[in-house]
Amino acid sequence: LQDFKLEFGHHQGRTSSVWHGGTATIVQSPGDEVWGVVWKMNTSNLSSLDKQEGVEGGIYVPIEVNVHTQTGQVLTCRSYQMKDYVCGPPSPQYKKV
Repeated sequence: LQDFKLEFGHHQGRTSSVWHGGTATIVQSPGDEVWGVVWKMNTSNLSSLDKQEGVEGGIYVPIEVNVHTQTGQVLTCRSYQMKDYVCGPPSPQYKKV
């Protein structure tokens, strides 16, 4: 993912009661890149994924990003960005996921 970087933090500066530390988000950062995995899903599963990612609670928002694969293909993908993000160290448990 070009022009983004991976960061960890807290929604509104509050530590997650589930993770007991910061969780991941991506932020725009010209010249940086984030590596990851692309999963193909049926659109009927998006509401379930949004719920898992905390969209209903206002923690994350879904965004569309263009991902450049190693073969040169460009894919439009759904990702999530933390709202009201405050930088913080990653949760030890979260890093193991």
